[in-house]
Amino acid sequence: MCLVLVGAWITARDLRRVIDPVVVMMAITSALVAVGSCVLNDYFDLKTDRINNLERSLVQGRVRPLHALLLALACLSMALFVGNSVVPTGTKINGLFFLCRQTSAVPMLDLASAGGKYPGAENVQLLLRLLRRIVYMAVLAVSLYTPLFKPIPFLKNGVVSLVTAASVVLGGLAALAVSTCSSIPSSLPPSLLASASVVFCHMYHREILMDIDDTERDKAGQILTLPRLFGKSLALSLGGALVALSTAVSGWIVWTQHGLRLPSLPIFQAGGFRGGTGGIAARLAGEMGMGVIRASAAWFAPVAVCVAGLSICVYDWRVVWMRGFRHEDVDKGIAWCPLAMVVMLLLMGTGCST
Repeated sequence: MCLVLVGAWITARDLRRVIDPVVVMMAITSALVAVGSCVLNDYFDLKTDRINNLERSLVQGRVRPLHALLLALACLSMALFVGNSVVPTGTKINGLFFLCRQTSAVPMLDLASAGGKYPGAENVQLLLRLLRRIVYMAVLAVSLYTPLFKPIPFLKNGVVSLVTAASVVLGGLAALAVSTCSSIPSSLPPSLLASASVVFCHMYHREILMDIDDTERDKAGQILTLPRLFGKSLALSLGGALVALSTAVSGWIVWTQHGLRLPSLPIFQAGGFRGGTGGIAARLAGEMGMGVIRASAAWFAPVAVCVAGLSICVYDWRVVWMRGFRHEDVDKGIAWCPLAMVVMLLLMGTGCST
């Protein structure tokens, strides 16, 4: 849900559009898909959980399997309904979308009567169709995850990462639909797709950590995962490589958004060394003061992105790997890695897109 709002912010950089009902509906849709996915996965894993995961509510009998299945189906069905409700087939018969249109802080085109008359009408229709298809694909992917994708290494991690990354794109497209942009390519910031790639890489890394943590249970349940297939060290190296790649991508995006160049580094801001009649001391006091502060603030974002990404790689190698993949170390990595991902996303939402 939060990733949808982050995607909307990265695209629009306008709080009114982030809290617009259309964007909020997409966030609710994402949350429903996530809940339905977790419950449905527990339902399908009931047989193996009775062997190696006895603390689950379904295994202990606190929740009946039928009730869990009905809850999962209800969440996914509601996700389809809410996601489809923002696609107007005419305001008179689509009451939910009409309500959003009336309460929206940012006016939208009346697509039912635009008839291509407005320059943004066709693009908004395209964006809303894309929103609907992303929701459909996400619901289909989570429904088929356990029975079809989970037994396949690489693919099981990729499906979870792709569905999570789609939340960012969902928020960005919803913000564009609210903005009624007249040109999709020029209005879609590169940081949106870059942010989706960052989420994909970090979630893939987190899924590998979770597979490392569940190695013994997966072995008992005869589930083939990357740590079981290639070993924990090589699997963790793959996750670290993906995090390093996402760090490079997000760092480059932030660099270009702020229009940074090496001469803008504070160390190069010594204008007094270019000579003049004012003297070096006077120039350092007068010209460098605010310039150094502004340059330092601009450089904070890419430096923070690199620190966030490298901290994960260092933790993987120095703590998880060197200490022998202890359960508590892996659990900390699973908990803290998403925080570094969110830091990168928020920093990519700063500055001006190029």
